[in-house]
Amino acid sequence: MKAIGRGSPSSLTSFLATIINIGRYVAAMGVALAACLTVASLFVDLPTSQMDIPASFILDTQELRAAAPPLGILNAEFETVRCSGNVKFTPPSRAFFAFVAGGLTLFLALTLWVLGQLRAVFHTLCDGHPFVSANAPRIRRIAYAVIFGELARSALAYIGSHSNFSAPGLLPDSRPDINFVVLLCGLIVLAIAEVFREGTRLNEEQSLTV
Repeated sequence: MKAIGRGSPSSLTSFLATIINIGRYVAAMGVALAACLTVASLFVDLPTSQMDIPASFILDTQELRAAAPPLGILNAEFETVRCSGNVKFTPPSRAFFAFVAGGLTLFLALTLWVLGQLRAVFHTLCDGHPFVSANAPRIRRIAYAVIFGELARSALAYIGSHSNFSAPGLLPDSRPDINFVVLLCGLIVLAIAEVFREGTRLNEEQSLTV
């Protein structure tokens, strides 16, 4: 089952493959830099080092009042108002900085690995043989990485909002800030993996009958 002529990949496929290759180089440089920062922070004090961690909070609605005079509404109350962002601070110790930098290194390494899986898939597309046995597991691993990455991000945001940070009018969020759109995308990629698995099976059966 040949989707694209050998040696003549579509312009979109070639463009996406180029973007993936650039992303791999950027991610590789990020991994190297984060790894160097992790090691260096264990031995020297990094000057004016700053870091941030994701956090999710709830606004204290007792301090929020609203009004809409043109509508005749003079006293309205906000109910649950959630906000998310990053908390920026100076690391309290070398070990703390090394721990966070090590986590960043792992995240970038995971990104580099996912891009490597994508590159392998697009390589088969450019060769005109996308339905090979290795592609379905590759796409499945990408889906798992997307789902795991979103769950890990939401867990970090939850931990960040319960890490003794406090500010007037802000309360720690009582639930993880999960982006269900990203999880849905991961499930869609899983479905695509099944399509590739079935396509591979049909391709192998066709090859046996020829």
